[in-house]
Amino acid sequence: MKRTALALALIWVFLASTLVGFQFVSFADARAIPAYSVYVSIQSPNGSYAESTIPLIVNATLYFGTNNQYDEVSLQNVTCKYSLDDGEWKNITSMTVTSHTTQPDINFWSGLLHVINCTYNTTLQELSEGSHFLNVTVKSDADHQGSSSVYFTVGSIPEFPSWTPSLLIMLVAVVAVTVFYRHNLKKHNLRNANQWRV
Repeated sequence: MKRTALALALIWVFLASTLVGFQFVSFADARAIPAYSVYVSIQSPNGSYAESTIPLIVNATLYFGTNNQYDEVSLQNVTCKYSLDDGEWKNITSMTVTSHTTQPDINFWSGLLHVINCTYNTTLQELSEGSHFLNVTVKSDADHQGSSSVYFTVGSIPEFPSWTPSLLIMLVAVVAVTVFYRHNLKKHNLRNANQWRV
């Protein structure tokens, strides 16, 4: 009886130490990752522009690891770079934090993620007319990164004549009348065919 109780006690101690050890290792590994996930989107430029100077606005969402002691130094280690038309990479140093929230980490029972939304901005100047390709990368010091790219055009945007909307309305009206006329003609022909059968 004493041996059974001792064996059960040893098994409980072993299981408890294994559980605590697993949790400790998991949290230590998570703290070693300052920003393990980065998402990037380009707000501007997109589309066509008449001007040769365009603002470059990049939105980034950074997820800092479970129970990480987030501070401003962590964010200063994140870099944002852009390349225009596959040219040299340039840093964007102007950054604003738009929100900082925490949310439960589904991978750990008591962990919290720091979710940082920030905006990087600069100005693209003296752009030549034509099509351009822009590539942006936001990289954390943990060697995790997110990237985004966009095509945009610089040049004079053609103006449509003032009568264009009237022409479109007239076209829609002609199509509607044609469809209505053909529908009624088909119905009339069907009625005549039925009369001849009688």
